[in-house]
Amino acid sequence: MTDTLELRRAVAGLLGFATAEEQALLGAAAFRPDPDGGSPDTWAAVPLVAHNNQFKHQQAERICCVLSGQVPPAYGEIDHSSAEVYQGYLAQRADAVLTACRSVSAQLTDGIWTLPDEDLLEPAPRPPPHPPTSG
Repeated sequence: MTDTLELRRAVAGLLGFATAEEQALLGAAAFRPDPDGGSPDTWAAVPLVAHNNQFKHQQAERICCVLSGQVPPAYGEIDHSSAEVYQGYLAQRADAVLTACRSVSAQLTDGIWTLPDEDLLEPAPRPPPHPPTSG
């Protein structure tokens, strides 16, 4: 892990910073809610952080799959201009989004520290190791 120590520290620091910023956004939104909840063109705090949480959750799930030797799932593209997608994120409660934000950020940070160097540096999937064959 020594080859990637600085990379891991940097990524963990960025995740911590992003989480603090998302918490600040949600806190400000609680005091100054957007009367119409924003729109897909100008996302309000709750849907923005909820969307970020979904993305981070997918990355944490991918790390878990890599660690367990499974192939990570493929995720479809999200239509960021879709009013329906936006409304789905907007419908979430700010406190639930904040709790999810803290949880998924911790999972992702833990995953960054757990991944073997080769998986962190070379993200292309590799087949799981095969047991030795007896001749």
